[in-house]
Amino acid sequence: MSVIKGVLEEELKRLKELSEDYEKKIDSLRKGSISRKKRNKNVYLYWAFRENDKIKFIYIGPEGSDAGKKALEDRNKRIKYQKLLKKVKSDIKDIKRALNEK
Repeated sequence: MSVIKGVLEEELKRLKELSEDYEKKIDSLRKGSISRKKRNKNVYLYWAFRENDKIKFIYIGPEGSDAGKKALEDRNKRIKYQKLLKKVKSDIKDIKRALNEK
């Protein structure tokens, strides 16, 4: 049993480090979502986020521009890391339960 406990403790440590890494990556990316607004047959992108109970919009650029592509890529990275973090936290919870920790 002590071998299994050792393996679980190592996995718990690895998952905690992975969780911290994902949180840092999420924090490094911009919060909010991307809003598309159509003006005169052109589509423009804006970052939409909350600040002090107000919704703010920051202009990114036209939809096909490099800045627009980078913003969409960053948003997709953030979503990916949030999903991975959720899975890691679930795994941490399961391992703690197996080790009888809180």
